[in-house]
Amino acid sequence: MKLIFVVCLILPLISGAVLTGGINNDYTTSLDDPNVKFAVDGINSYYKGLGDSTSRTAVRLVSASSQVVSGTLYRYTIELTNGENKEQCDVRVWSQPWLPEGQRTVLGGAPKCTQVKAPSARSMLGAPEVVSITEEDVQSALGALEQRQTAQSNGLVYLKAVSAKKITKQVVNGLVFSLTDVTFYGSSCSRTPTDRTTCSVAADASLVQTCSANIWYSDRNTPNYKISNVVCHVPAPAVAQDAPSARAAMPGGPEKVSMNDEQTQMAVSELEKRVNAQCNCLMYLKAKEGEVTKQVVNGLLYQLKDVKFYSSSCYQGAADTSKCTIDANATPMDICSATVYYNSRQTPNYDVSNVKCRGVQTTRSLLGGDETVSFNDDDVQKAFQVVAEKVNSEKGKEIFLKGASAQVTKQIVNGVNYKFSNVDFYKSTCNMADGLSGKECTVSSNALPVTVCTITVWYKPTQTPQYQITSYQCS
Repeated sequence: MKLIFVVCLILPLISGAVLTGGINNDYTTSLDDPNVKFAVDGINSYYKGLGDSTSRTAVRLVSASSQVVSGTLYRYTIELTNGENKEQCDVRVWSQPWLPEGQRTVLGGAPKCTQVKAPSARSMLGAPEVVSITEEDVQSALGALEQRQTAQSNGLVYLKAVSAKKITKQVVNGLVFSLTDVTFYGSSCSRTPTDRTTCSVAADASLVQTCSANIWYSDRNTPNYKISNVVCHVPAPAVAQDAPSARAAMPGGPEKVSMNDEQTQMAVSELEKRVNAQCNCLMYLKAKEGEVTKQVVNGLLYQLKDVKFYSSSCYQGAADTSKCTIDANATPMDICSATVYYNSRQTPNYDVSNVKCRGVQTTRSLLGGDETVSFNDDDVQKAFQVVAEKVNSEKGKEIFLKGASAQVTKQIVNGVNYKFSNVDFYKSTCNMADGLSGKECTVSSNALPVTVCTITVWYKPTQTPQYQITSYQCS
């Protein structure tokens, strides 16, 4: 399986639109969901490619989330069994229903699977024992508590349990862990790491909170770990947990920040998505310059002022816009200001409002305005290939008809219209198969045109096919 990766005029005033990019952790589904079944089939195909043909069946859906990203990206954690052992697999399914059959649903990378190990029950029933925080059973239970505390925090990183005053374990129809004064620190991982064991804590990290809790494990529970009696304390002076970094301003105090700051870039990218969703652009617009202030107010409030947007090297709908570049000589396509509010407890995490754009005039064609372009331009030639195929399918026989240089105009209309006017087509030295395959074909100097055509081709990268003939007239 493979992942399919899929200037412009800005409307003077950007209005509300569906916000993309936020992960919806409230999304719910079941094992009967076609996308979940596709994920299970993908896991089996992945193992088969590794030489393991043992069939795995889904036991339960541990977690699910969705995210709007040029379609919908689903993230699943699925528990499977091969008849003897259980394992949990993290897998992503990318759905783009407008693509051709066979490309609409694909895996977003290889699944990541780990074997599920049931905690041991060495202790006598009813007899609590003091255990070390490093024990595998304890670490599995702490993982569940870490996920809970991270989900309830307003930070951007995963909270890692580092130490505990006391931990006891008791066998009672499963395992009951009693945790006292567990210390949590911000780690090197984002909020939803694939493998928590890879998350590290810096030596100079600040304590985020100290928590005590009870955790009951049973493989009959759904989820396996049930957490109760959680009591947490934030150290004094309190660090604003809404802030991505410990040096963030105290609530109520806006501070000027660099637009190149990693966390600020996340807020700017949300505005970038909004602007691109509302523009009638062929190329993706990238934000490059602007003024930004950040304020801690039960979350983070970003005020973005005079952010300049430039046409990039990517088309609209690009899968990874971080790779889109801006030409050094580019001029701004638009200048926008907006408010972006971040809160990890809301869905989506980012809310963009008060968007105001100036609709900067550029040297690009206005919507509806034709501009003359060269017949030899690479983009023009791609559109003309569709013209050549159409004319030869109707006018050609065994000999390939070659089109001569013609007058071409380009018009931006939710894509690009290419109009080829009075194109002369001549019999060439190639047969039909060679001509259509791109072989270099010549025309005799005294040849007369077989037909003369005027044809318009509409190009839009998100449609199928991308090039479509909208008007066709040949003599």
